[in-house]
Amino acid sequence: MRESSVGVVRRPETFDSRTSLPERDGLFCQKLFGPVTDFRCACGKYEGCALEGTCCERCGVRVEPAALRNTRYAHIELALPVLHPAAYSMAAEHLGISVDELRMVLRLDAALGEGEVFPGEFVADDDGSVAAVYKALAGHAEVDAFFVDLVPVLPPGDRLPLLDERNPRMLHPIDGSVNVAYSNLVLRAQRHRRLIELDAPPIILDNELSAVQRLVERLVEAVRDGNKLGGWDQLGDDTPVSIVAPDPETSGAYDDMVEYYGESYSMIWIDDQRLALARGRRLQVVDMSGVLEREIEIEPWRICSINGSGHLVLCDQIYGDADGDQPWVSGVQILDTQSWQFLDAVPPGVGLYALENDQPEDLFIVDWRHQRDCQLMLSSDRPALGAYSRDGLYALAVDDEDGGLIIEFSTALPLVNLHRLNPDRRLGACLLRDGRRLVASDIDALEDELDVDGSPAIALTPDNRWRYLTAAGTAGENDEVWFRLTFDFAAAAFSPAADHLAIWLADEDEVIILDPLGAQVTTFALDAAVP
Repeated sequence: MRESSVGVVRRPETFDSRTSLPERDGLFCQKLFGPVTDFRCACGKYEGCALEGTCCERCGVRVEPAALRNTRYAHIELALPVLHPAAYSMAAEHLGISVDELRMVLRLDAALGEGEVFPGEFVADDDGSVAAVYKALAGHAEVDAFFVDLVPVLPPGDRLPLLDERNPRMLHPIDGSVNVAYSNLVLRAQRHRRLIELDAPPIILDNELSAVQRLVERLVEAVRDGNKLGGWDQLGDDTPVSIVAPDPETSGAYDDMVEYYGESYSMIWIDDQRLALARGRRLQVVDMSGVLEREIEIEPWRICSINGSGHLVLCDQIYGDADGDQPWVSGVQILDTQSWQFLDAVPPGVGLYALENDQPEDLFIVDWRHQRDCQLMLSSDRPALGAYSRDGLYALAVDDEDGGLIIEFSTALPLVNLHRLNPDRRLGACLLRDGRRLVASDIDALEDELDVDGSPAIALTPDNRWRYLTAAGTAGENDEVWFRLTFDFAAAAFSPAADHLAIWLADEDEVIILDPLGAQVTTFALDAAVP
């Protein structure tokens, strides 16, 4: 293992919270595993394919392809050997005890005698510890295979996506169970080694070695189960799921919510020429000239996504009595945009995940039945659902009006931090309403302070670039800010190719279509009658 390893992980840290780059000598160290950017050392002194193989004397990182990070193993050095969890059954058989009794001995809950275990008894460095098990197995030929003093560290790609091509600026990641287990083990192993150097009493050393043993066991379990986050477990695409109708006893709850919070608005592009707009219990389908093609009565739920087969998903609009006298309920409806019929079961390939608040600081990924699958560990205050991508694979978790994190449902990981994409809040051009026209203006020309309230939107372009409109009206693409709206809007949505942005103005009941630079393509009022 030592020969195939690239080096020793000496620090438990993962990423620097300020730069979002791997910590030196940590679990994602560039010096050990390779650079995070192709053919560029960590400090940037050497860069380019022509310098491949050059080792930077400043940062110690070799210029080479970033893909090598997914093939390199490192290791953690332990001060004393511990029993490998895979050898528990064989070691217990050699000792003539059960696996549960062996665990009790390793955890200092029992003492080990001549083929016997004495629960509740322990004498440091003599009867009940990892060292006692090692001594008892010393006469067996396989003892060296049972115990390990080096723990392999998996390549970064097997533990966490380090950089995503859709996100050129990596944000501080959610560590996940595997990296948390590695971090805890590094920290405890260093503590154990230091206590040995200080010649600590045997009782303390035995407790530390037992703690290292338990952490190795937890690491093996985490690697075996995968890098799960809070029990994240998706529904399979082919899982047959029936749609349960909402409880009729709660049908009046939405009217109470409208009186308290106001009516809900959402919209989505069905294709390049049609929009679906949901307001309360009414869903309207309009073309680009504003002609109303169809109107359908729905449950008062938000439009979430539409898949390639034309299945429109409406779900996750939780409603109830604002005073708490009636229960909060939610559900799902799936509308086939070919037949315009509601489906009785969830078809394959339909994403049915949402974000749900519990306590102010807690945000969960839930399935459409509101069974919690994963708690997102976001370092933000009062995060909430802001928007879905058109395909329902991503969601925007917002923590203020002009920022938030784009979350990928399949991995429960944040991909883009809108705060970091626009760290200086550069506003770009401001769009003012002049009747039914939009006029660009410089921010300095505005007399009043901007105070915009709207429903955000996100989209992923075909070339994997993120486009967004925040609740405060800031629109942009990755690091570039396009423009800032100076008026409130009820809902917004990007087109299938993310080359147009539709904005719904509820006060005048009209829709504005913009191109990426904020130029007005068309504006139309919503027709009230079906032709």
